[in-house]
Amino acid sequence: MIKNKENFIITIKYLISLFISIKFGNIVCNFFEKATVNVWIARGIGAIVCVLVGLMFYSLWIKKIKKQ
Repeated sequence: MIKNKENFIITIKYLISLFISIKFGNIVCNFFEKATVNVWIARGIGAIVCVLVGLMFYSLWIKKIKKQ
């Protein structure tokens, strides 16, 4: 029972970090799309920001939970 609860908590944290990183990526992408930058460059920058925020969440939040 306790192992299932821990897996559920980790899964919820993965989903929360995924949604937050996608939101930050979309915000940055929309900002650069409205600027005078090519749309594909703006989307690339948004994707890079999304990956970086996701990795930050993984290293600071999820990895610590898995070690415990």
